[in-house]
Amino acid sequence: MNNIIINNIKYLCLIGGSYHQKKNIFFSVLSTTIVLCCFFASFKVQANLVQIKPENAFFKQSLWESEPIPQQILSLAYGKLTHYGLDQIIYCTKNKIVVGEIKAQKLVEYFNLKAPKTQEYHRLSMGDWNQDGNINIIVNGFESGRVFSDLYQFKNQKLILVQSFDNLVMPLKLNGKTELYNQKWFGQGEWEKQAHQMIYNGKRWVSSSNFISVNNGLGRNAFSLFDMVSMGNKLVYFNRDASLLVSDLKGKKIWKSSLNFGGAVDYTKIKHRDPLGLNKDKLYMISPRMAWANNQLYVFHNQSYINSVVGTIPQIKTTQFLSLKWKQQDGFQESFRSQTFQGALTDVRSIDFDGDGQQELLVSFIKRKGGYLGPTHKKQSSRIAVLKLK
Repeated sequence: MNNIIINNIKYLCLIGGSYHQKKNIFFSVLSTTIVLCCFFASFKVQANLVQIKPENAFFKQSLWESEPIPQQILSLAYGKLTHYGLDQIIYCTKNKIVVGEIKAQKLVEYFNLKAPKTQEYHRLSMGDWNQDGNINIIVNGFESGRVFSDLYQFKNQKLILVQSFDNLVMPLKLNGKTELYNQKWFGQGEWEKQAHQMIYNGKRWVSSSNFISVNNGLGRNAFSLFDMVSMGNKLVYFNRDASLLVSDLKGKKIWKSSLNFGGAVDYTKIKHRDPLGLNKDKLYMISPRMAWANNQLYVFHNQSYINSVVGTIPQIKTTQFLSLKWKQQDGFQESFRSQTFQGALTDVRSIDFDGDGQQELLVSFIKRKGGYLGPTHKKQSSRIAVLKLK
């Protein structure tokens, strides 16, 4: 690249002719140089996004796949966190946050942050929610039976903790605008029936008086932000019986599916008081992630040996991902179903991976090595893939 520019400058110095001739030649050479610079810069960026050959792909729909990662990935996000021009995938396991850079078919670990021994991570999100030009990460998890959310910024090659919350704080995109919402956890699987919008006062994020009403699921407990995805001015919930429920922002139910969409694979242990007043450990299941893109809902159908539902031990054996099209009168109708995979899909995000203006799916997948993915979270490897939408 430098040689091209230098040679063009030398050429300009050597040419003869009138002022106007030199001027015309100068701008011609300059424009050619700019085009070449843009071409090679574009080539440099695209070189990191090598599309996988179909015969080597684990998923038929893959544009890109990572090599197997010897960790159980529970949640992930995508963007340019470090502003170096490379695409980063940020993911979390139960005990670590990892910032990785896409280089050809490898996800090279750039930075990691280990969780304190008393904490475990379950979800993360990434975005510039206060519009200050800095990308933030929110990680959600549990500590000794209580929920927490930590807000980080990436500065000086480190994740710096900016603010901690005792509530569940997650982004929702409602009516075309993404905002942070928080929801209180009362313990033993009970959540507040309102999620309050958060505002940034110039120093900290605080809860506002604006809120959305959260529906009740089975057992008359309110859904959590873990269980929902926004769809314009509606909310889609993943119910405890693995059915889908749609409501407006005031809590009015619009539609409920009769189909079962499979069980959860992520969980935590919480203290639960039994009828005799004794505290016992109980598995609290965290619903599978959903994504809304291109006017379709993308969900996982994690299948088990028995008809495992959210709230039971997640004996996941195989999985599929489905796309559901929303029809006002008939609710969600299935429009695509993938092939069956041995393992479990754990997270999904809607992204524009190749810069063509179209949405793709970023998914994390735990491959099963025999038996099933049970509550012990046995050491399994994960893959990350970018799937072309149908």
